[in-house]
Amino acid sequence: MFDTPNIKDARPIAWLKRGMTATIVALLVIGAVSSHRAYFQVRSLEVKAPSQMLAFGDSVQTPVGCWPGPNGTLNRHRSRRERS
Repeated sequence: MFDTPNIKDARPIAWLKRGMTATIVALLVIGAVSSHRAYFQVRSLEVKAPSQMLAFGDSVQTPVGCWPGPNGTLNRHRSRRERS
């Protein structure tokens, strides 16, 4: 019944739309890589605190690990305090 007119966008607007689309796609790819790393590479987080409630100035320790190691297992690195 009613046909919409075919009106093309002006060239600057068309390039702006393409640029914004490319930017959004790039940000989605970066977000996907970050989500993959957070979900698959960080397997666990152990936090050791002096008590259940933390106060200002309390020290918190956590082992640092990277996934996967050369033999396919979680590599754990000791903190400076544990080395001595």
